[in-house]
Amino acid sequence: ALVEVAQVRHALHAHRLELGARGPADAPDFADIDPATGQLVDSGLLFPIYSSTAGTPSDARNKYEYWLPSFNLKVEPMRNLILRASASRTMSRPTLDDLSPSITYGGLSKIRRSATADNPELKPFLSTNFDGSAEWYYSPRGALAIAAFHKKAQNFIIRVNEEEIIPNVPTQWQTFQVLRPRNAA
Repeated sequence: ALVEVAQVRHALHAHRLELGARGPADAPDFADIDPATGQLVDSGLLFPIYSSTAGTPSDARNKYEYWLPSFNLKVEPMRNLILRASASRTMSRPTLDDLSPSITYGGLSKIRRSATADNPELKPFLSTNFDGSAEWYYSPRGALAIAAFHKKAQNFIIRVNEEEIIPNVPTQWQTFQVLRPRNAA
């Protein structure tokens, strides 16, 4: 069968981070916020100041088409002996959480900035499978069977921590370590 899958995910994300009494003991007052960037000056921390909780809409599209055949064969070459063989290709989609076009910011220090994100461009996990078995029924209540299989898998989903540029942060601090699901090569 030819399977065509088209997923369209729409998401609205809201972020709110405010500087309050929990800042570092030597954090400057609100008077030390750079009005051009909304960042604290010389504190060693990045604190974006948001005036509202309005989200940023995002739209991600992913489309894939795979042929997923399945063949099964059962043969009885002689009485009490059954041979079975099968070949198939199977697919398992990533979880909807992994496909969400979202990012969550973690460490916001000037020295180490981190985030966790999802990946709407993930491909599904695929496997090509071959199975074979022989069954000998030597009595009405007894059987001897042997089976073997081979599976070739691709597009494993793994979590990778890589540097990424986050564009909505001041230029000198745009590089973040981002943990995100990716398809293995």
